[in-house]
Amino acid sequence: MSEDQSNAADSSADQSASAQRRAVRTCQLPATSSPTPEANQFSKYAIVGNYVRKRDDCFVQHAAILAETTKLDGVSEASVFHMAPPPHAGIQTASLRGAKKTITPQLVGDLILTNDECEAIDDWLAGVESECASFTTLAPLQYYVIRPHMVTPLSEEGRRRPRRFSCSGFVIEAYREADIKLLELESIPRVRVETLRPAYEFFFSLEERDSRTQEKFGFKGREDLGVDDADSWDVVLPGYLFHSTARATDENPRPPHPFVPEARHACFPCSNARGDENSY
Repeated sequence: MSEDQSNAADSSADQSASAQRRAVRTCQLPATSSPTPEANQFSKYAIVGNYVRKRDDCFVQHAAILAETTKLDGVSEASVFHMAPPPHAGIQTASLRGAKKTITPQLVGDLILTNDECEAIDDWLAGVESECASFTTLAPLQYYVIRPHMVTPLSEEGRRRPRRFSCSGFVIEAYREADIKLLELESIPRVRVETLRPAYEFFFSLEERDSRTQEKFGFKGREDLGVDDADSWDVVLPGYLFHSTARATDENPRPPHPFVPEARHACFPCSNARGDENSY
């Protein structure tokens, strides 16, 4: 093989490897004790998430979007935009009390957004920033809601306050701005409180804390977060998002319709869930 042929083959191999790294895909990231040289590159605004700790059923606890094109290895932190709470959508929200700029992604749904789709999400993030600019003293939970996935509260004077999102709602609304409807929001299943407790342990524990601690975090009771004393809730769970993106392929990079979740889809993948579907 000539030198020119060798260089052409190397170039072709590099292009093929690059294409493979950037293929539309939804996957778990390897759970290793140290970063691996095989880390794959994922796209700006890909959906990332992590699992509830100390559970072995792949129940997804949190979802966010990558702030930039990033190599992910399953153990390293990555910059994200998300509802922590409070939200982190850019420079202004990064200064909010308790704002978190990174997470350690354990799974990812990468649809490889077009430039127009990324610009739409850029505009949406700027809108979140603008809303929060005059409300930087709100306690963290006053930016957050569990159910529904988003609400638009008004002050006593009728002034619009920053929208409140769940972590899933933050992702859903960002993608909806890009005209990508991830979930059928009229068909969210009810999930038992016992199943949700590990994911929302912080909120449950606040109910038992003193009033000073509750005030610090802006906790005003379950009803303020959109939930009540029922034994099950129709909460938009982060796991549903990854089952939605998992339908995409290189040939069909945009699912033709919003995903209709079942309760078992709180876990990703479902094959790792403990018990039968009714346990959720």
